Amino acid sequence: GSYVAQAHAPGLSTADVQYYRDVYKGGGSKYAEPLLVHGFLRARNMSVPARASFNAITAACASLAHRGQLPTED
Repeated sequence: GSYVAQAHAPGLSTADVQYYRDVYKGGGSKYAEPLLVHGFLRARNMSVPARASFNAITAACASLAHRGQLPTED
């Protein structure tokens, strides 16, 4: 029902769902590509857990780039 009722929803339309399913399938590959699928990190300005995850990922990348190692946990 929601595929029809919410087909043109502003946040996630039926076409968007189909696109992400296709990306997740890996374009016909037997391997999934979930990093191209999931919008969790794009929600970082609306979700405290997403923001915390984004900050942890960027801190890890910065630490690897500048110190060659992951940050230590406090």
